[in-house]
Amino acid sequence: MKLLRPTISLGLFGIAVQCAAVTNTKSQESTLDIIRRLKQDPEGFTDIGADGIARSLDRQGNVIDFRRLTNAQLLKLAQTTSVDAEELEHNIAAWQDADGWKVPLTQALNPPNKAEDINNHESMAKSIDTRPAAMAAMQLRADIWCYAITCTTNIECRRIHCTGCSTRPYQRRYCYP
Repeated sequence: MKLLRPTISLGLFGIAVQCAAVTNTKSQESTLDIIRRLKQDPEGFTDIGADGIARSLDRQGNVIDFRRLTNAQLLKLAQTTSVDAEELEHNIAAWQDADGWKVPLTQALNPPNKAEDINNHESMAKSIDTRPAAMAAMQLRADIWCYAITCTTNIECRRIHCTGCSTRPYQRRYCYP
């Protein structure tokens, strides 16, 4: 009977440590680091949905990995990755009430309205965003020039030393560092 108590205590301690790790991930981890760790299909892309879920999709649009993002992480992402005031305003409005931690698992695995995006992604031209703010970002810091490159798949971004291709509520896909 005496051996049972330490075992139960260690088990409860293990659960408490796991819960603490989830809390730290939820509040302290960089949003880009979270997105970078998603499993990726070279011919797929990452979608940061208006519901607060970052989803890695294969080329057919199937979710292969996802992470829940807090509202604070989404708003920080909007501030970090938007290349001009119009895009920033749009992204903040789209994510204003989003919290991926409130999204049911079924919705996280089955995103709304992705079929149309998958079908249209071939028509998205790969190019350098030439808006003045994007060009200034490219010259300012090498690690943020990826945000000025539009893309259709992860492999396009990897070829130019960016991490992957993601879409945000602004509707265009951009590489990310």
